[in-house]
Amino acid sequence: MPRYAPAMSVEDFKATISAFAESKDFENEYDVEDYDDVENIIAGGMMNHGFPTVHEDVQKIRFDYENVEIEKFMTLSNGVPIALVSAGGDWEVPLLFAFYFDGKKFRGYVPSDGNVYNRTLKQAYGNADEDEDDADALKHHGVDSYGVLEPDFAKCIADIEKRLEVRGTSGAVTFGKNAAAEHRKHLAATEPDLKVLDVIPPDMLMVTVMPAADGSYFELKLRHSGRELTRAEADKVAIPKYFRREDGYGGDNYTWYGPRGMGSRWSAKVLEQAGFAIDPNSYLQDYQVRIIRM
Repeated sequence: MPRYAPAMSVEDFKATISAFAESKDFENEYDVEDYDDVENIIAGGMMNHGFPTVHEDVQKIRFDYENVEIEKFMTLSNGVPIALVSAGGDWEVPLLFAFYFDGKKFRGYVPSDGNVYNRTLKQAYGNADEDEDDADALKHHGVDSYGVLEPDFAKCIADIEKRLEVRGTSGAVTFGKNAAAEHRKHLAATEPDLKVLDVIPPDMLMVTVMPAADGSYFELKLRHSGRELTRAEADKVAIPKYFRREDGYGGDNYTWYGPRGMGSRWSAKVLEQAGFAIDPNSYLQDYQVRIIRM
């Protein structure tokens, strides 16, 4: 059964991918730093399920997205542009698929001819027992070990050429703005200038309080935008004496730990009394701790 897509230039195809990523806030969701870096957008989006219709198409063959590489952008003989993508886990023989735009949404197509995967189990080689994969390789590819197989690019592209038919033409497509991303940009633009403050008062902040095996911990965020405070900023905050400060795991931040035996509900109460707001994403639960009063 044919698939349909408009003819368009590779440049317009890439611009459409960039516009989609920006509309879905890939910068915040998938750490995309440059919306002009289309290869990274596709790789990051595929690794994190950012292109749901493509995932639905290509997962008819089961494989992992641990390694995603854009082999090349190309235009089929009918004028339809594609990204030829190679993907698979370290333990798998990579699979090739076409990433394309059908005029409304992004789609994926896994060619059969020239591709290498377990046709019996419909999954990438490396996921089944070695004997099962070898048996399938012998049956479908005429070799007694799947480990020597690799995709035949020419045959895969020929298969894609036969399946994708042109329907109309298109320039670059734009997408609606992401409301959450726009709101974050507004908050960042109107954020208080903490550098001019000698002391940052607790009423400007909120804390994310979480339980630990023998107590609890919390981190500081701006109440205005939810941004986590840097260490230099946090040094300007008066923290109740009960809490011990350590360098955080997220980079330039701190994490504070409550006294041993004091759960997250206790910590939240102490911090609220000191004027801090409690982040609604906090998990106020106590694990194997004794609740005591101080």
